[in-house]
Amino acid sequence: MTSRELKFRHAAWAYAIYGACYLGGAVYLAAMGVAPRALTSRDWIWFALGGMILILFPWLLWRGYTWFARLLVFLMALRAFEVLKIALAPGVKDVALPGGGSIPMTYGALAFFLLTVGAAAVVARAAWDL
Repeated sequence: MTSRELKFRHAAWAYAIYGACYLGGAVYLAAMGVAPRALTSRDWIWFALGGMILILFPWLLWRGYTWFARLLVFLMALRAFEVLKIALAPGVKDVALPGGGSIPMTYGALAFFLLTVGAAAVVARAAWDL
């Protein structure tokens, strides 16, 4: 296995972990009622689409598609920016934790921001073969 192939495999795993955390977080926040708008029956279609993306995107990275990896880095950078805006927004709610207690959404958004930036760095490493 070449260095380039190994970088794309790492990128695929990084995106799979990022995507699973992101999709899980989105479903959890929707179930807790912490969403920008009321949840409708159509929203589950978006979660199913997210599940398909969670399978397709790592597969494309695993296959070593440079053009796709570069596009994905750009999209992940946009997502990181949007999550950072949520983290820095005034008056954000607390989110209940599964085991009890709560955490400010700011801290959760910062954690997702760091996860997104880290995964995007691994994908960028493969995309530009750094």
